[in-house]
Amino acid sequence: LRALTIGFNVVRLVVALIIMGTGVALKVNSQGILDALLQAVHHNSTANVVNNFLDSPLIRAAIFIYIAFGLMLFLLSFFGCFGATRNSRCFLGTHAAMLSLIFIILLGLTIAMAAFYPKIKSELSEGLQHLITHNYVGYLGNAHLNKYTNDTEYERKLAISQFFDYIFILGRCCGINGTRDISDSWLWRMSVQSDYFNEWPGEYWIGPPACCKFSSIEFLKDAKMKGASKYANYYCPYRSYTFNQEGCSERYSEAVKRYAGVIIGVISGILAFLAIQIGLTIYFAHSLKE
Repeated sequence: LRALTIGFNVVRLVVALIIMGTGVALKVNSQGILDALLQAVHHNSTANVVNNFLDSPLIRAAIFIYIAFGLMLFLLSFFGCFGATRNSRCFLGTHAAMLSLIFIILLGLTIAMAAFYPKIKSELSEGLQHLITHNYVGYLGNAHLNKYTNDTEYERKLAISQFFDYIFILGRCCGINGTRDISDSWLWRMSVQSDYFNEWPGEYWIGPPACCKFSSIEFLKDAKMKGASKYANYYCPYRSYTFNQEGCSERYSEAVKRYAGVIIGVISGILAFLAIQIGLTIYFAHSLKE
């Protein structure tokens, strides 16, 4: 039982060190790491765009949370290893308490996600829709002149636009709730300098190329998505039958529902694994003599 406890925690300790190491590296030199990764997978570097995206408050917060998670995992593993090697009931009890806390938080989050899924989906859709309306400039992430924003703002908006282009292409959708989200973006209107905008897509609605119906997404291997036009209809995005009109909110919701069984199975497996660890740790602690 001692060897099993030590083995579990040594593996977790290694994972914790990897998480903290990569988190700190991303915080200190995110651009260098991303450039190396892009070169490793034969992508062209998009240094300014990606770096501006990583400098956003949301991404910085996510990196801190990632590092904090690694630190928590490290402390959890330390208490488990030290308690098992030293036969310390105090450390093993602390280890079991931390595992129980993680179990309760994960179980609570799962129940909350299931119970409030419609509200969470609605709030998330509204937030993403607002982000598109005020930042989307499109063009598959490729830089183009836009006199309506300064250079610093444009780099940030271009990074956000590239992020949404990936969402549109991978989900085969357009906008969050539909093409109206794109039409509402005044930056997109100004960037294409066109008067042919309608509230809903018509015969000559000019939408972003990312909304086109692509026969293949091989072009995503290139960081700037060059060559995308080869996989789209010649008339896209000027003819309504050549682009996706369904919103990404519904498309991705369908995917979640489709794989709900797998998601539930994975979460149930994690909870069961935690429950077994808690039971073994408590049993081990109680089996030790005073």
